[in-house]
Amino acid sequence: QNNEANFIRAQCSLKDDQGATAKTGPGIPNFESKVWKNMKVKWIADVDADSKNTGYEAAIEQIIMKISPESDENFFDKTILAGNSGMVIAKVKDSNIEDYLYYYDILFSVKPKKGDKLFFQIDPILKGNN
Repeated sequence: QNNEANFIRAQCSLKDDQGATAKTGPGIPNFESKVWKNMKVKWIADVDADSKNTGYEAAIEQIIMKISPESDENFFDKTILAGNSGMVIAKVKDSNIEDYLYYYDILFSVKPKKGDKLFFQIDPILKGNN
């Protein structure tokens, strides 16, 4: 069992249902997922079958906007979106977000069958569409 942060991040992958190419490990900071104004976005964590079989669970704890020059606008009503039942669901604001970029962190947890919940962070990008 290797719970070191870089090892865990290297095992991560991101995918969406909007046509983005799935990214893993080092490619995650370049993962860009499209979102549309007035539409809901849902972040869900999961573990692979082998990890499930050995008792691991994953959960999305928070979505945190990066306040920096790179983020064009906050797409949501809050800069921190709290997880609920292991996922985050949020509605994109009704504003012009066409081609804007939203840089953020996903704070997620991994809970082994025995032991404490461990927290990790990855940082993909959202791209706005009207």
